[in-house]
Amino acid sequence: MGKTALKMECSVLFQANPSRALTVDEIQRKLRKTKIELDPVLTLLMKQGIVKRVDNSGNESYRYQEPVTILQMDGTDRKGRS
Repeated sequence: MGKTALKMECSVLFQANPSRALTVDEIQRKLRKTKIELDPVLTLLMKQGIVKRVDNSGNESYRYQEPVTILQMDGTDRKGRS
């Protein structure tokens, strides 16, 4: 499996559990991947702001990070009407 497919699997896993911090061991079990396979993907997802590393009682854990939404503040709707 390629890195892109694994990135997608990880993204879906985190989006399905947005409020839960998952340890690397839990991610390994759920996706049936090794830590060596997961490490570069988790690092990439952190750099992209999709997941964040959290301290979970000393365990290396990751949690889904909601994307930042930018609101249009000029008083117009999507079609440009006032």
